[in-house]
Amino acid sequence: MEISKGAQKFIRLVVLPSLFLATIAGCQGLKVKNVVVPSHEVKGKRVELECNYELDGDQLYSVKWYKGIKEFFRYVPADSPPMQVFDTAGVNVDLDKSSDRKVALKEISLKTSGKYKCEVSAEAPSFHTDSGEGELLVVHMPEKDPHISGVRDQYHVGDLVQVNCTSSPSKPAASLRWYINDKQAESSSLVDHAPVTNSEGLETSILGLRFRARMTHLRQGHLKLRCSATIAAVYYRDRTMYVRAYPSDRGEPLESRGMFTGSAVPAATAMADGVALLTIIGLVALR
Repeated sequence: MEISKGAQKFIRLVVLPSLFLATIAGCQGLKVKNVVVPSHEVKGKRVELECNYELDGDQLYSVKWYKGIKEFFRYVPADSPPMQVFDTAGVNVDLDKSSDRKVALKEISLKTSGKYKCEVSAEAPSFHTDSGEGELLVVHMPEKDPHISGVRDQYHVGDLVQVNCTSSPSKPAASLRWYINDKQAESSSLVDHAPVTNSEGLETSILGLRFRARMTHLRQGHLKLRCSATIAAVYYRDRTMYVRAYPSDRGEPLESRGMFTGSAVPAATAMADGVALLTIIGLVALR
């Protein structure tokens, strides 16, 4: 039975490509579903790197882990022992806690930070390979709370407030924010300084605050200055200072809800003094 040219063309252009695509769809084989690498962790702790994959009919040949371009862990089920570790700076593998789907790292350091990739390969005949990756940042926590410097004992309306907030050394550098009476300071009043790096590679952040004191800043009887320091989602500390506030250049301090000590004149005494003063003024007027 002969097939017409039109039918041959239809088979060649439509039927065969469809069969080919259906075959590929039904034989996907090995696939890495996801790789889990913590985005941040504190220096000295342990982390687990996860590699979740599906064989889907394939046979596993190997699982390899890389830091950057350097392989540091290999799992080959056909080998004895199946797990191997290769020396890599900052990577300390705990074999007892590791497997083909998980690698445990202990006593992590700043050198542990970097990009990690899991590569999974299948046996013959497919030899299919798939991979996934993630990045880890190891944090060296500041040992102390942020420090505020340059604060005066008191401020009047119109005075220049010029202070600095300094973080304790860390890696990476802490992110600083200023708040004036619990409201975040405007960017126009901030003075940025470059981080200072010490001999250990740790960084100190410095953020200045500069503005003119207004009545709105001082009406509560005090000026509240607060600086916060954060590193990703693993560190937050702040420091707050209260400063005596005056309504004018020569005025008395505004009432501060008991925050500052001082003396008050009883109401009866004040009234008597007022009456006496009015009497004297009246006598002078009669003359």
